Order: sequence, then structure tokens, then C-alpha cells
Amino acid sequence: MKPLQASILLAAGLALAGCTKAPPLDRTVSAETPSALSAWRDRMGDDLTPAQWQDFDEALQEIRFKIIIDPAAPAGDALDARVRAAIAGHTVRDVLRLGFESKLARLEAEGTQLESFLRMNSQIKPGGAQSAHDLSDSLYTQISLLRKVDEEMERTGQKLDLLLQRPHVVRKPREPLP
Repeated sequence: MKPLQASILLAAGLALAGCTKAPPLDRTVSAETPSALSAWRDRMGDDLTPAQWQDFDEALQEIRFKIIIDPAAPAGDALDARVRAAIAGHTVRDVLRLGFESKLARLEAEGTQLESFLRMNSQIKPGGAQSAHDLSDSLYTQISLLRKVDEEMERTGQKLDLLLQRPHVVRKPREPLP
């Protein structure tokens, strides 16, 4: 092959290699403005599966929750701006990781609070049949909620481990009473 032909083929190969899209989870999110985020979503289109889009939207919601719990959290457009600032320039994978980690932290706090309520309510001595029934209903509801929190933590942990390509260790559910 002549040097000129080889150079042209090499240049064409490099040009094609440079045009190859990164895998969808490794693409950078453009979210500097509301319109930039909207345009980025349009460009991504079908590159993410419906399940991945659902996870992405849930991750944004968890990031929003994390910002909202800050006592100095802004509202309205300022809140949206902080959410966009938290994701702008990061990959889809990073946004999902941040969202999953935020969700796990939120669920852990909810589960700890439910455990505390269960311990307190289990110490109550009802005064009559109606209060015993009401207490029993309350305990049952709290136990059910704790189970749901643990199940959601397990599902979210599985998603996070799959995203980070690490082995998943099953999380043992909490015991509701001491």
C-alpha cells in the first residue's frame, strides 16, 4: 500500500473513531439551563431504555429531596437551578449513582425512625380494648412500612451495584422489634 493511501485510510479511521458515541451511561449531562437539559434529553432520546429514563428521573427526584432537606434550601426556580447544577457536566452513570446513594441514605433514615417508633410503641401498655386494637393497628402499619423500606433499599442497592459493576451483597432486613 502506498504511503498516501495508508495516510488517508488512517485519517478516515481516526475520524470515524472520533465520531463514535460513548455508551449512553457514559455521556455527559448538559443541564446548565432548563432549555439545555431539555435539549440534552431530546438528543438522548431512545439511547436510554424506558427503565433507564425512569431511573434517571427518580435520581433527579432524590437529588431534589436531598437539596430540599437543607434548611437553607431555595424554592421554585432556584431549587431547579441547584438540581441542574448538581448534575451538569456529570455522566448519566454519575447522576444515577448520586440518586441511588441519596435514596439509600433517605431510606436508611426512614427505617431507623420507624424502628424507633416501633420500639416506643411496643412499650406502651394499652388501657382498654379499643386502645389495644389501635396500638396493634399502628404497630402492624409501622412493621409493614419498615418491610417496604427494606425491600426498596434492597432493590436500590441492586441497581447501584449493577450500575457500578460490583457484586451485590443481599442486605438482611431489619427485625422490627427489640
